[in-house]
Amino acid sequence: MKLQLLATLTWLAFATACRSDPPPRTVETPIAAPSETADRVTDTTRAPAATAALIVSEDIRAACGIAEPSAYFAYKSTKLRYAERTIMKQLSQCLTQGPLKNRRTRLVGHTDPRGSQRYNEQLGKSRANSVKGAMVALGVPATRILTESRGKLDATGTNETGWARDRKVEVLLAN
Repeated sequence: MKLQLLATLTWLAFATACRSDPPPRTVETPIAAPSETADRVTDTTRAPAATAALIVSEDIRAACGIAEPSAYFAYKSTKLRYAERTIMKQLSQCLTQGPLKNRRTRLVGHTDPRGSQRYNEQLGKSRANSVKGAMVALGVPATRILTESRGKLDATGTNETGWARDRKVEVLLAN
């Protein structure tokens, strides 16, 4: 009887420890160490080629000589592609040494309409903070970069192509 009770308790302990409940999902926001550069911007995302997710305002692009960027966020991702480091370097250089030296910027994160308002608000903020981290790693003082999120408030997509366009960070000059 004792052996059967011990076997049952062992089985229950094993079954409880091996449950297949998935761990809670968290939004990954990479934080760059001061010695790192934009190399922390990774090549882990893919989106349709016509979808720009790093939207640099016209006034910043004109002042800094930046071509229309094409940076993408994957579904539930906060990481920019490695290929966007050139744009990030141009933007950061313009804000530290170029015509927009000492100007403040506003980074506004957006998401596609799927998911709860709260989740999307946090994801949009994480995307803005991801871009901020890359800019800070490239020398832009963190105090000159404001971040905010619109979450899914401005989302217009109804399919994967449209949703990919919704996943973006706007780079604007702050007042």
